[in-house]
Amino acid sequence: MKKLNKTFLLSLSVLIALLVTLPVLSFPSFFLQKSNMDSFGQLYANSQYVKGEATQQRIDDATLYIYAGYAYVKGEDPTTINFEHPPLGKYILGLSNLLFGNSLLLNLVIYAAFLATFASLARLFTQKNLLILGSVLFLGTTRLIYVNVGQGMLDIFSTLLLMLILRLLFSSVGSFKKYVLTGVLIGAIAATKYAFPSIGLPILLTLVWAALSKELLISLVSLPIGALTYLASYVVYFLNHSLVDFIRFEWFRLKWWVVDRNIPPFLILKTLFVGQFQDWRMLTTVRSSVWSMSWPILFVSHFIGLLYAKFDKRILIIMGYASIQLAVYAVGSASYDRYLIGLIPLWLLVVVAGLDNYSKKQTVYSALSKSVNKKK
Repeated sequence: MKKLNKTFLLSLSVLIALLVTLPVLSFPSFFLQKSNMDSFGQLYANSQYVKGEATQQRIDDATLYIYAGYAYVKGEDPTTINFEHPPLGKYILGLSNLLFGNSLLLNLVIYAAFLATFASLARLFTQKNLLILGSVLFLGTTRLIYVNVGQGMLDIFSTLLLMLILRLLFSSVGSFKKYVLTGVLIGAIAATKYAFPSIGLPILLTLVWAALSKELLISLVSLPIGALTYLASYVVYFLNHSLVDFIRFEWFRLKWWVVDRNIPPFLILKTLFVGQFQDWRMLTTVRSSVWSMSWPILFVSHFIGLLYAKFDKRILIIMGYASIQLAVYAVGSASYDRYLIGLIPLWLLVVVAGLDNYSKKQTVYSALSKSVNKKK
């Protein structure tokens, strides 16, 4: 068994190493050349964020995050550039540039951790090494995901944090330590993407799992730890501002997010199933350049996978979280394909659990069949 485990770990390590080269081979200039911060700075200075919506020179989110991260590590107050989102993920982009002269190289480390964490979660639901390796291969060759590694977006990092929360909750780590670390991860998620109201889902996930595990009281320690972690990401801000100032800033940001945002619902479902949606502002069709039929197939398959999976509260937690998140996206402002990055690994885990157990008798499907037969 030990030899088999060593062989599996070696195979997994080699597979992840190969998959990490995929974005580099696809976009070598993104990773092998120095980031041109002077150019990014000029682009920002002439963008809609400085000169208003009438400007002829716009900056996209990925470039904005890269430039913001560069400015943050130079000591810039994170509420001045791209105040809309918290700074943690952008600090990582800035740190990458500080260490390597390239803002995206640390994305490769995050991507490797993303794949390894998924494999660790998959191991909880199957002992079949080929099934784990196959699911990692599927995840790592999903174009939506590996293309995102070559951008300054933060979706892979935030999904990594979510999967680490799941892995930690499902582990046998002592309760106090578990929920302290979970609190740090919750705070890190909140410090990466705008927290309200999306941070409610990781908190709900933690509390529901704790309640099922009869650890609800001790799990409450995760809440202040999460809050402190979130505030720590704004340490530069607090050098010159008070907590009252920060509360005013958060109120201003909340109003910025909710005012004048009449975005049609269910756009993310159109992106999922057909790879495009109608832009409500420009009245043009926005197409995903990385859309694949594998997305809707995986989405449908994870419902089938649930029928064949064991009665396992971990799978129900994962599927419940993914379903609520998709519903929030559907009725909220989500439309672009990158929002699906956080859902694809969760759907895939349910499929893995179903494939592992499809030939066995103790499944949701067999239980439903027995119930129907009894009624007959």
